[in-house]
Amino acid sequence: MLRVDRGLVQNFDWRVFGLVGLLLGMGLLNLSSATAAESAGMSPEMRRQLLAVGVGAAVFVVAVVVDYRRLERFAPLLYLGSLVLLASTLVFGQEVGGNRSWLVYGPLRLQPAEFSKVAMIVVLARYFHRHPPSEIERLRDLAMPGLLIGIPVGVILLQRDMGVALLTLLVGCTYLPFTRIPLRSPQRPARS
Repeated sequence: MLRVDRGLVQNFDWRVFGLVGLLLGMGLLNLSSATAAESAGMSPEMRRQLLAVGVGAAVFVVAVVVDYRRLERFAPLLYLGSLVLLASTLVFGQEVGGNRSWLVYGPLRLQPAEFSKVAMIVVLARYFHRHPPSEIERLRDLAMPGLLIGIPVGVILLQRDMGVALLTLLVGCTYLPFTRIPLRSPQRPARS
């Protein structure tokens, strides 16, 4: 039997949830009125948006119910999977506006860069959990986090999507202020 944690329900921010629901409803109403003249029934844009809302709601429920600390074990797998999905756009992606960053299958449209951002955050959190910022003494200690950020950014640049690449780089670099690297390397004792 599925048990709901009472603390989860009591500590949930219902005001933010209500505001998101209100904005979502207003957006759907706006889209419905903007596309109503195009077709007699529901427009393809509205169907696509409702599908996205359904997928987003399912992901939201999973994110709220599942303990996020369990993601640490699956972080490398999530990261590699997101990179494979991201690289698949270079082969299977539909070119729109000069860039190839979307996977389109019928009414389903997917931008893998959004998944890669989340996977990058999870894998960086795992890295900094296992290598606390207090252990980082030199700039070269950031080579591995730099690589974890640089690979998805590089693939997104290959898609020719500069805006998403810069945003992904910015998201990855938000960890840097927490590392507190000293401006000067610590002096090592001289060998005698």
